[in-house]
Formats: sequence, structure tokens, C-alpha cells
Amino acid sequence: MNIGKVNIRRRYIVIAIVAIICLLVSLLIFFQTSRGIRYMFYFESLDDTGLFTEIRYLHPYAKDQTDSELIKQYADDLLLGPVTNRFKNIFASGTRINACMLRSSTVFVDLSSEALLPDNVTSSIKDGTEIFTYCIKKNFPQVETVEIFINGIRVYENEASEYYSE
Repeated sequence: MNIGKVNIRRRYIVIAIVAIICLLVSLLIFFQTSRGIRYMFYFESLDDTGLFTEIRYLHPYAKDQTDSELIKQYADDLLLGPVTNRFKNIFASGTRINACMLRSSTVFVDLSSEALLPDNVTSSIKDGTEIFTYCIKKNFPQVETVEIFINGIRVYENEASEYYSE
């Protein structure tokens, strides 16, 4: 019996065992960690009419996060715009949330003045408010009304139009 071949065989067995253990540990970690909460984001296309969907997973900032904080986190991500480059931003780039709160079943959102500056890759202000409202209502069923303000001034009555109905 050749001792060199036995050592090589042992080495391969040890490497295989270590690889299997690493694979099992990585699978365990993968299934134990949360991928976040699944949310739907809706945007207009630059090419076609209608709304198109993006699915994203958002991790709550904290375990005891309130609904109001979850809605603000979602709205912040929504204002960042689409991942797909053929979709329009809802509001102009740089738009921020000045305030966001949930009272009863109404969400109040105050946006920064950048929302007043739409361009050719941004939805119109009216369409943007309707899409924003639709997105919030679709992802947070406890919300019945969304009131949108820009620099403290109410912009539109925000019933999602029939164009965006299900």
C-alpha cells in the first residue's frame, strides 16, 4: 500500500467534509435570516401607458417599528424611484419627505418643494400623487386615505383614479 496515495485520499475527504459543513452552515444562515417584508412598487413606463410593478424587500429599521414608521420607510424608498431605467420617477429627483404620519386610517405626507419640478422622466404632479396614493393603499390595507402636501400645502384630493384601479 502506497502511503502517499492514502494521505492524498485523506486530504480529499477532509476537504469534502469541510466543504459540506460550510454549505450546510451557509444554508442554515440563509434560511434563518429574513429577506425583509415584500412590497410592491408601481411606476409609469417611459414607453407604454399604464402602471408597472417592481417587487422589493425592505427590512424594518427596528423590530418594534410602528405602522407610521413602516409607511415612511416605504415612501422614502418609493421616492428613490424605480430600479428599472425605463420607468418614470413618481416625483422629481431629490424629493424628500418632510413629515409622514398615520392617524386612524389616514396617512399625511408632506413632501419637499423638489416635487414641484417634474421633467420628462418624471410623472406629472397629478399622476405622481395618484400613483403615490395607490402604492400606499395597495401595500398598507389599513390605510383608507392619503393626504399629500408639498411644503405644507395640500396638492390634490387623493382618491386613486379609475385609471389605477384594480
